[in-house]
Amino acid sequence: MIPLWWAAVAYAEVPFEGRLLAKGSGDPVAGVVVRVGDSDQTVKTDATGRFSLQLPDGVTTRLWVEDPSYLPVEIEVTPPVEGVTKVYLRP
Repeated sequence: MIPLWWAAVAYAEVPFEGRLLAKGSGDPVAGVVVRVGDSDQTVKTDATGRFSLQLPDGVTTRLWVEDPSYLPVEIEVTPPVEGVTKVYLRP
């Protein structure tokens, strides 16, 4: 028998959609890496600056945006989130 404190908690995953834009111009930023917390889960933005991830429902999750051309950004989200979350990047 496994003690309850040892059992893993499973959360349903829900889609999260974001879009990275350049601050000032509002141009989409393509090819930028978005990382989920301290994990190895990453995704790159497409040509329109959009990205999509599956995140745990109701759990606050940190996302890190990393690109050498822009300042790093940390985003905290608690899915579900309606619509597309826009994030503006500064050079």
